[in-house]
Amino acid sequence: CHDCGMCIDALLFDDHNCKAGKYMSNCPVCQEDLFSSRSASHEMPCGHAIHWHCFRELTSFDTRCPVCKKTAETHDQMAPTWSAMAMGIALQPVPPEMARVVTIICNDCEEREEDRRWHFLGVQCLKCSSFNTTVEDTTLMGREAAAFFGDTEEQQGQDGENVGGNGDDNATSQLWNGASNRAVAGSYDDDEDDDDDESGDIVSDMVAAAAAAAASSSPGMTNGQATTNASDDASMRDYVSVMEDDE
Repeated sequence: CHDCGMCIDALLFDDHNCKAGKYMSNCPVCQEDLFSSRSASHEMPCGHAIHWHCFRELTSFDTRCPVCKKTAETHDQMAPTWSAMAMGIALQPVPPEMARVVTIICNDCEEREEDRRWHFLGVQCLKCSSFNTTVEDTTLMGREAAAFFGDTEEQQGQDGENVGGNGDDNATSQLWNGASNRAVAGSYDDDEDDDDDESGDIVSDMVAAAAAAAASSSPGMTNGQATTNASDDASMRDYVSVMEDDE
């Protein structure tokens, strides 16, 4: 193809993802020329090209194309990570004094959505389910924003009790953040056995963190009792099932 510089099978030529000069430009990470480079290249879903080893390094800490900011993975690959983030948001509601009503733009489908509930873990696109969104504007803040969504302090307290208290929320939220990044980076590990061990470690770490948080919030509870309660918690079982489905 004289437009993008790709060498393509004739049967696939009419349907290939063509971007002018795609392989005639530099790698967006290392800035080496892609066309004359001896290193393998990789094409992201957005159509931009990148060295394969640069792509693996990039996805160890970020999941967006460095050129257009669209998700560098397919939506099927990102679904477990986004599900974990959505679960973390449901378990840790934003306090009324921190509430915001925002307008977002999705970097993946480019949909613009108004009057969305802000959360520090991210705002999910209602159209494509992506968390790769950008806050364009904030219309309300604080208790005015909470009142806009009909939130009350009593509801906030009930939400906290339903998931085991603020200590549990903070612990599980931190674990989900780490689990999301590790899951994406782990998907490119050459050793499949290491991937299995890593997934098991994520679940074990989550159970241990939730148990520690429960024990700290209840001084009379032993570590063994806290671990049992954390293992029996419905939200924990849901997360484990998500990880097993991903396997």
